Amino acid sequence: MKVGVISDLHYENHKILGGPLEAGVNRRCSDIGEAVRAATREATTRRCWHVVVTGDIFDNPSPAPEVIGQAASDFSHSALKLFLMPGNHERSSDTKGHNALIALKESRQCIVDDEPSTTKAMGPHRSELWLPFVENPREFAENLLKLAGHPVEYVFLHAGIVSEDSEFWAKESRNAISVEDCERWAKEYGVRGVIAGDWHGHRILKDHDPLIVQVGSLTQVDFGDPANCGKLVVLDTDAATVEVVDIPGPRLISLNMAELRAMAKGQWPVAYPNLASCSTYLRVSCTAEERSEAEGILESSITRELPGGVVETLRLTDWMIVDAATAPEAQAILELPPEKKFVLDDVVRTWCAENAPAVEVGERAAEMAIRYLNSVGGAS
Repeated sequence: MKVGVISDLHYENHKILGGPLEAGVNRRCSDIGEAVRAATREATTRRCWHVVVTGDIFDNPSPAPEVIGQAASDFSHSALKLFLMPGNHERSSDTKGHNALIALKESRQCIVDDEPSTTKAMGPHRSELWLPFVENPREFAENLLKLAGHPVEYVFLHAGIVSEDSEFWAKESRNAISVEDCERWAKEYGVRGVIAGDWHGHRILKDHDPLIVQVGSLTQVDFGDPANCGKLVVLDTDAATVEVVDIPGPRLISLNMAELRAMAKGQWPVAYPNLASCSTYLRVSCTAEERSEAEGILESSITRELPGGVVETLRLTDWMIVDAATAPEAQAILELPPEKKFVLDDVVRTWCAENAPAVEVGERAAEMAIRYLNSVGGAS
């Protein structure tokens, strides 16, 4: 049996190059919908039984009604059922139902499960652990596996996965598990695969014993997001293997002037496969003297020739030019990768806990501060 997995959709009227609203939805939000529909079509073509979405369907806990409507419409076009778990972005508290997914509970194509559990959603002969976003996911998962009382084949969760080559800030995150955790679960509880959302870069950390996959975000949310996103992971639950399918969607690419000139000559960034099929947004950093040249390139047709003489044209939806002298410093914090943002979240929570007059006040202050930072920085 096959199951499609996507993650971190981040439905929202994102402000960066979002364009005007049409019926309450801007083009950045519509781009997400196109990617979701493409992913569910691919899952259907590959004979998946259903699609799992491992968190962060919405970008914040209180999406506009029109944004909810866009998501509901996109999901309704799926021929497959979608199993949705809340991530950290759409929840307003730890209480059941305190998340934006509650608005999709009545959808006939969506099954929303916002409680950690061991289930048999993949059928009577499969058992999986379902773990929406929680703090300290390692401890939470460990307890659920112990309480299950039977082998659990697959773990679906919203958490980052740390490996030996992860950077120090990822290893410091409380909202992550490690490859070693997954290997221990395989030995002690029979886990064959761990499939995680949350961090936006797609990675297959192990392809067996057990299978360990960081799904990555279906779309790029801001210019700080990694290029290796936009994936549908097709899990074969019998073989414990995956097929990874590239899904076209919005791509937000930062270039300096030399890189823009290279693109104009047909040398497109190799990190972005199938770029001609994607809605592309460019941010070009250049000097005042180079601005006129940059505008000329961006306003022209950008093409490349493939082997065999096939010519592709870049689907350039919009672009922006920033001052090369100030852009790196001005954008450094606003465009931190999601993995680093979670460490920033930890710093905010720790400071609030240490300085608030009461635990409840600290928790509330931290949530408000993190939500504000996300809103002004386009956080992921």
